[in-house]
Amino acid sequence: MLEESISAWLEKKFYSRSKEAAREKVWPGLKWSLEFVHGEVRHQAELEAIRASGINTISFFTVLSSLCHDPATAYKGGAGTDIAEMLSYYVWHKESCGPD
Repeated sequence: MLEESISAWLEKKFYSRSKEAAREKVWPGLKWSLEFVHGEVRHQAELEAIRASGINTISFFTVLSSLCHDPATAYKGGAGTDIAEMLSYYVWHKESCGPD
């Protein structure tokens, strides 16, 4: 059951004809890497199944850690972003879960 639902989800999010066409339209001929950024994971088997299909996985906390590593060069915000919410998540995760 898990494999079937993961497979259907991957088709919808990464492998559908429309997703492939969109990638080709944006940058024709490029060999894309497929990445899945995730928050808290309830079932590790889901991530393992995603990885087994060739999708790279990275936690949202890891992304934020790399952005916030050096306060002098840390990303401060931009149009259409809610940086306060993202940084709040980073602080919460760091305090409650420790480093990724």
